[in-house]
Amino acid sequence: MVEPSAHIRPYETNKDDKQVRFVISKANFATLAIANRQGQSVCSLYEQSCLKITPFLAYIHPLAISSWIALACIFVQLMGWWPNPEYGYVGYLSPVPAFGATAVPVMFLIDWLVDSFFVLYAPHMAELFLQAESAIL
Repeated sequence: MVEPSAHIRPYETNKDDKQVRFVISKANFATLAIANRQGQSVCSLYEQSCLKITPFLAYIHPLAISSWIALACIFVQLMGWWPNPEYGYVGYLSPVPAFGATAVPVMFLIDWLVDSFFVLYAPHMAELFLQAESAIL
């Protein structure tokens, strides 16, 4: 028995416009995902501004590190977890949970501030890309 061959139908504007725009937008957002994964800067083709701050550079910024240490010291003071030498070496590990617990909100804030570029401007960039003549099939 012979299997039917594939048939490609012609493009119909009234039926396929929404699907084609979705595929074009999805392809445009793939570059944002790659840049986010690799920690590179993303420049828009339609705008002069360029995002040059990566999360890694924001994590090692002296202001971020000093605010994390200050927040951790405040938390250690409030909880009374300063090192206690009467327990030996284990007593010096008591502030470690405070430093770990305060690192999470600092990292969340850095990610929020760095990725706000994508949240605010990505839909606008997709609209501009779809309105460009190069997106017309």
